[in-house]
Amino acid sequence: GAEGLVGFDRSYDLPQFRRKGLRANLAAFLAMRRILAREQPDVVQLSTPAAIALGRIAAASVRTRSISVVHGTFLEPRSLLSALFAFAEIPLAWMSSRTIVLNGDDARFYRRLCHGESVLQAPAGGAGVKLSSLTPAMPSTPTALYIGRLAADKNLDFLVEAWQVARRQEPNLRLRIVGRALDGDPPWTLPSIEGIEYSDWTDDPSAEIGTASVLVTASRREGFPMVVAEAVCIGTPVVAVSNRGTREIGRQVEVGIELVPVDVDRFSVALLAALRNGKLRPRPDLLSL
Repeated sequence: GAEGLVGFDRSYDLPQFRRKGLRANLAAFLAMRRILAREQPDVVQLSTPAAIALGRIAAASVRTRSISVVHGTFLEPRSLLSALFAFAEIPLAWMSSRTIVLNGDDARFYRRLCHGESVLQAPAGGAGVKLSSLTPAMPSTPTALYIGRLAADKNLDFLVEAWQVARRQEPNLRLRIVGRALDGDPPWTLPSIEGIEYSDWTDDPSAEIGTASVLVTASRREGFPMVVAEAVCIGTPVVAVSNRGTREIGRQVEVGIELVPVDVDRFSVALLAALRNGKLRPRPDLLSL
């Protein structure tokens, strides 16, 4: 909303193009180019894969330097999409003066395509977590928390199935889902199953995480999942599918996160183990990473 634009002299709205097809992407590209030609900035910052791809070309066409902030790529899991993404980045990645990534796997990929010194890996930890005002507490009923977008590409059907398997040994285990779908997300329908709770987006995610027994995420593609970093900082154990982002967090901590492949049984076993082990000590040292 307008309240988020305080301090900006001007703002522009691009046509909606996220997962909207070729025509919508072309309209967004032309709009970007008109804005850049009018404003003539010294540099433009780009983020999200589609905006980066369009923005690099638009910026280069008006001789404006660009910085690409790569929150996540389509390089994982391996598929036709990951191959097409890698193929498309080969002729485009070098157009940005700087490329900033959030995990080591993405850094290695872009350093093969760009001048090595132009690719930087951002330090990322648990910035924004309010440890001073939060005391982690074990809920009276064991609760696995998912917090994020409600989209099919978050692998939520797998998460529900793994929770159901774990529930055979822990019948009181709840699955709490917090979030909603965004425009353009591949649709996912919240199942009507006893034991699943749902809540819309929250203004206090740290409180949700701090009062959960364990945080769970099954996404196969993440750049650096902040909700996982926040959970580890707070002391809530995490069970997550291994991907570029969760592996990066795993490299920074010795305990608190269990990474598993996309396997229902192994995920459920890890979930039950996290419940048995209970809360961990908060990690304020991670806030400065």
